[in-house]
Amino acid sequence: MLLADAASSPRDPPREQGHAHLICNGCGVYLAAVLTSTRGQFATLNVNAMQSLPDLAEAAPVSYDGESSEQRKARREQRWTPVTNAV
Repeated sequence: MLLADAASSPRDPPREQGHAHLICNGCGVYLAAVLTSTRGQFATLNVNAMQSLPDLAEAAPVSYDGESSEQRKARREQRWTPVTNAV
């Protein structure tokens, strides 16, 4: 696994505010995104990359086109999973 952010690596995850994408080094599949903010780190996982999918509700189409960058960051901090161990 490696971070798609060229300035980072798995041993040096993004500590500055921003986000990184985790990509499988073997097959190139997008695995997750990690947001680093003043409130901590938050992540979202691509469940389609899992071997066995959990029982999830049907996905509904969503558009975030009208969001400002601050609204986007606030939504991610609220809805994404808090990272309890450094990625």
